[in-house]
Amino acid sequence: MLYRFVLLKIATLITLFLLGGCAGLTFDENLPRLAFAAPGTDTFSRNMPVIVSERPRHSYNRIGQPEIVSEAQRVTLRINPAKAVVYTEKRLFETTNGQYTNLIYRLHFEKVPFSLLPFNLTTGKNVGLLLVVTLNSQQQAVLLTTVHTCGCYLAIQPTNYLPKSAYPDNWNTHQQSVYGAVLPGLLQLSGADDEKFVIYLQDETHRVNHIDVLPLDKVIAQYAVQPLTLRPMSDLDKLPRSAGSESGGSESARFESMFETSGADTGYVRGVSKPFEFLLVSWWALDSRVGVDKRYGMPGDDGPSFYTSLKPWARQASDMRDFPGFLNYWGWRL
Repeated sequence: MLYRFVLLKIATLITLFLLGGCAGLTFDENLPRLAFAAPGTDTFSRNMPVIVSERPRHSYNRIGQPEIVSEAQRVTLRINPAKAVVYTEKRLFETTNGQYTNLIYRLHFEKVPFSLLPFNLTTGKNVGLLLVVTLNSQQQAVLLTTVHTCGCYLAIQPTNYLPKSAYPDNWNTHQQSVYGAVLPGLLQLSGADDEKFVIYLQDETHRVNHIDVLPLDKVIAQYAVQPLTLRPMSDLDKLPRSAGSESGGSESARFESMFETSGADTGYVRGVSKPFEFLLVSWWALDSRVGVDKRYGMPGDDGPSFYTSLKPWARQASDMRDFPGFLNYWGWRL
């Protein structure tokens, strides 16, 4: 137990130092923004949060489409910011208190650019964000979970449809702090057809720095809006190679997965490396691929664990693939 305590103290001090630049992570209402919204009336479109991104003139701040490029026998992945695509999946789970539905939304950006002031610890390419809207049996949203596709910067927001008995002990319904970002502790929904979760993303890092619930008309009146295309999550395993690629004639040769499909990197996003996290975090987190974006698989998959705690001994308990177990680890009692 002593080694765990010492390791945790060292890790905490280093993390506080590295994330010191996030201490001033604030929501500035005056920054230029672009809102990404999904048109439509199907379940995924109706529940898809509006994503509002800062400084959209920079291509790395715009949601993009993963694309495969094949040149000289080398397959690479890029995120095309000219096409805003979000990938969706539905998963059902059950607890002793009821049945729930997770609507999962995955989106990607070109990169987190290099910066020293402020220091972008998560500098890297092809980075992503995962949004999970949890519905109860009455199809009411009870939780909104946001996390980067590396398992980092997790935030869980309850709504007024979640019974207070399901909250973690001593939960602050006014606000919560997530590595320097101050987010709501409770999201108030009215049940109106036009209301939306609105998620605001920080310039460069794509950190969630504010969340609100607003009528869609109010969002449209305030920001320029770019429509999102929603596609099934399974499409990420059959991305077409770009025109002119050396793909041969077979059907399988014309498509590639967004994720590595062989070797030790199986399940990790192609072309992603996080040099600063590798140098500064991996040694005490005991994971050489810490911070690398990956597949959000199913429980029992052979792919990488989608752990959400940096404590090495909490890998399994905080693994988001087992959603009920993950919630229980973080104190939620659905």
